[in-house]
Amino acid sequence: MGGGCVSKNPEWLTAPTGAFCARGLNDDCLKDLAEKSYADATAKEVEDRKAAQAPAPVMPDQDRPADADVDSLFNVPELPASPEGVTAPATVPATSKPSELRDLHWPQVKQLLIVPSLIIPPLLAPTLKFDIQIPAKHAEVISTAFSDAHGAGLETNDQAQKKVDDSIPSLAFGIAAIGATAKGAEGYLPSDQVVESKQAGSLLNVGSGPVTDAQIGKVSKIADKALRADTLTGLLSLHSRSMTDVQINGVLNELYSLDRGKYANALIVKLPGLLKVGDLERAKALRGLLLKSPATIDRPFSMLAFVATCYTMAGMKQDSGDIVREAIRNGVELSADDQKLVSLSITIANGSYPMMQEFYDFESDNARLSAYLTIAVVARQLDMPGVARHAIADAVKFIQKTAVKVDRQKALSQILSVTPGIM
Repeated sequence: MGGGCVSKNPEWLTAPTGAFCARGLNDDCLKDLAEKSYADATAKEVEDRKAAQAPAPVMPDQDRPADADVDSLFNVPELPASPEGVTAPATVPATSKPSELRDLHWPQVKQLLIVPSLIIPPLLAPTLKFDIQIPAKHAEVISTAFSDAHGAGLETNDQAQKKVDDSIPSLAFGIAAIGATAKGAEGYLPSDQVVESKQAGSLLNVGSGPVTDAQIGKVSKIADKALRADTLTGLLSLHSRSMTDVQINGVLNELYSLDRGKYANALIVKLPGLLKVGDLERAKALRGLLLKSPATIDRPFSMLAFVATCYTMAGMKQDSGDIVREAIRNGVELSADDQKLVSLSITIANGSYPMMQEFYDFESDNARLSAYLTIAVVARQLDMPGVARHAIADAVKFIQKTAVKVDRQKALSQILSVTPGIM
């Protein structure tokens, strides 16, 4: 693994010494960045797992509160046996004061009292069983309190671990797609989801030759539906130019049954190709279908902006303007980010790549990242490799900037998923 592309880079990068792709992007550089990011992510996962599983420190006797302080904190009077009470199984001597239970699990009790937001394993209820007569009304209050605490965000170790591991599968997917090696940190044990993501991503690394039915068949056998949908989407985005119409339509039909949102996003990949070969009638029919597709929360730009960008970058600026004006008359609106994306596509259609400052005005860093990726995807379909490569290089440099507010692992995963074939 390399240590970066150059030894000295601008200070606005997160790692100005040894930053990746700060001077220019190439295949080896991108693989180095991906592999280092995966190693860092898995190292953090190992550290977080150890922290979550570490036993609570034992509190020295001199630091423990007095019995009276514990009892007053709970403010629980002695509870005599009552006909209306509920009795738990007897595993410890009967008692009626919290202070008398203190030594059973004091470190955990202390954490619960003092740091309620701490990740707490579910050990209190299962392991602390008392032969105490508790009136039903008190039992109800205690039950409600634990329920409220759970609702406020207290997590088990397993729940916390799932959050830690969630970002790694998508990174593994992208790394496999570009043919890099996803080597985890020492002590890291990949989950089944990570292993399956690696295998799925590798199915997108098919080279420059035509896509075979056997390769598509392997994707269709992916058990996890969401992962299968992502892989099918990637197959279309990356390799549709090497697929027959029968293959493309078969993949689209399967996507339709899996995820309507991803189906709509995948459909747009066909539009630049139709425009490129001058098949305007089929392009018009597809355009109508795209503009009727429902909006999705994970789509940074409107479908109208995507369509206008395709037409504009294909050199059909007049048609793009007519489409936008007609849509606006029908009540469709273009957001400020939509307008900015179309403006960037006009610059490209005029024969130039947009200057860096032309990307500054997006509402969020995520929208700016999506603009780079959108330009790369459309440019690929229009056989504009220079533009696609430039957009990917800018995206890689962008996510390394200190001031950029994005999930860097997720952002890199998105970049990697559209990169095969560009570099």
